[in-house]
Amino acid sequence: MVQHFLMDLDLGEKKYWEVLKLAQSVKKNPAKYSKALAGKNVAMLFAKNSTRTRVSFEVGINQLGANAIFLSSSETQLGRGEPIKDTARVLERYVDGIVARLFAQQDLADLAEYCHIPVINALTDFYHPCQALGDLLTILEQKKSFRKVKLCFLGNGSDNVAHSLILSSALTGLNLSVACPKNAMPDDRVLAWANALGFVTVDGTPWKNPLVGRESIQITRKPKDRPNIDITADPIRGVKNADYLYTDVWVSMGEDEGKLNDRLNALKPFQLNGELYRQAKPGAKVMHCLPAHRGEEITDEVMEWNETSSAIWRQAENRLHAQKALLITLLK
Repeated sequence: MVQHFLMDLDLGEKKYWEVLKLAQSVKKNPAKYSKALAGKNVAMLFAKNSTRTRVSFEVGINQLGANAIFLSSSETQLGRGEPIKDTARVLERYVDGIVARLFAQQDLADLAEYCHIPVINALTDFYHPCQALGDLLTILEQKKSFRKVKLCFLGNGSDNVAHSLILSSALTGLNLSVACPKNAMPDDRVLAWANALGFVTVDGTPWKNPLVGRESIQITRKPKDRPNIDITADPIRGVKNADYLYTDVWVSMGEDEGKLNDRLNALKPFQLNGELYRQAKPGAKVMHCLPAHRGEEITDEVMEWNETSSAIWRQAENRLHAQKALLITLLK
């Protein structure tokens, strides 16, 4: 059966940990894996612009001995209206795997449904699982374990990075707080999945699942360490005792900024600045998936603090190592 990686839960707890451990080995001894995917071809189907995702995947594929074929949607027949299911059934006859960076999560699901080779989510509007995988690798190599570690995500709780951090944290046992305004809460289905794996609370009170009776959340195996996922509209509560402070841009690629003024105004108290940073655990590390809008979701001052911002550049590097481990796991 073909293994896809469309969302964070697709790997399951055991395989997710295997990928993290393999990523550590790949990073430590890259030469050992230089021919791991020799002779394979991987299509990179991108409908959105990219720096880190494109370069880290393209370099990683080449470093594993495979061939990367970059395809922007504007340069393929998708840009002229070809159904994605037709593209899928053609590409599976040419390549061994597809790395897709698309807008709609449903388009990614359709791509996976109509081809019988691994499909990897390189970002959609709803999830960014490869980013979360690299982020957790960064925390793991610094802390050696997720037990008693707290990550706080500040800003737009409904964006793709927040959704993936919620699911990956619930899967691996990392405690997470999401500090966001009430008009930018995480999606209920994401919280329902996380609640089945861990304990979702809102300001410390058990979260009430509004999907009960309407949608079934199927989790076959709960992780050994069930973390707390706390959602709060109080940024100071969110960062309290946090080992890592994480933020992302307030407006995602493709959103209409003109229609988001109310959200942007509500997000201002969640800016990662020096004052808020000092409310966290002393020595807390700052994380950002990049690109950063300095002066908006994070100040230039915090970005440039050496003792805190080092995690930002390490997590950017770790995209390469985590994705190489993922490619080996799914394609070898």
